[in-house]
Amino acid sequence: MDVKSAIIEYVDNAEDEGASKVSIYYDKSTNTLSVLSVEKTDLEKNSYRKLFSLGVGGKLHTKKNGVGKYSQGFKYAGPYLIGEGNKGEVRVAVSPISGNNWGAIQYIDYTNDENYTDKYIEFNDGSEMPEGYNFMVKVIGCKEISNIDFLKLKVDLGIRYRDKIVNGETEIYINNVYSTYPIILNKN
Repeated sequence: MDVKSAIIEYVDNAEDEGASKVSIYYDKSTNTLSVLSVEKTDLEKNSYRKLFSLGVGGKLHTKKNGVGKYSQGFKYAGPYLIGEGNKGEVRVAVSPISGNNWGAIQYIDYTNDENYTDKYIEFNDGSEMPEGYNFMVKVIGCKEISNIDFLKLKVDLGIRYRDKIVNGETEIYINNVYSTYPIILNKN
């Protein structure tokens, strides 16, 4: 996994749920990456292990289309973005179709070779999700993400979701590291 594929993993999960909008923001000053989406998720709190625990067995199959989600990639993406020798958090906020909003924080500490930890998870009500979205993944304490990584990400997402973008089925925004305004991928 590399930075680009870790971020794409989050976008792919949103697109698997028919996301109409995905916004990727990176705050260089706090090394925080957020991937927000507008999707029809049916992920309930009792399935949280599918997001965070390797070896849970099988993929979470969505009610909507039976597509498998949250198998391995989601579990590796946040820890990869935080990186070996570092400490951080993967925060998730979910507003599922049922309306039973929830959130979780996975605390990751890879600073001690003798005692790595990524198993401590705390739950909350998911209220930190920005208005207008219904699924959020926020990685706090990630490695610095370069402009080159964002350029590669923009190209790959543009190619990967070109048809959906051109057909108006989804919008994908990427926050330019030097700008406070999101950039929509070109529909041409």
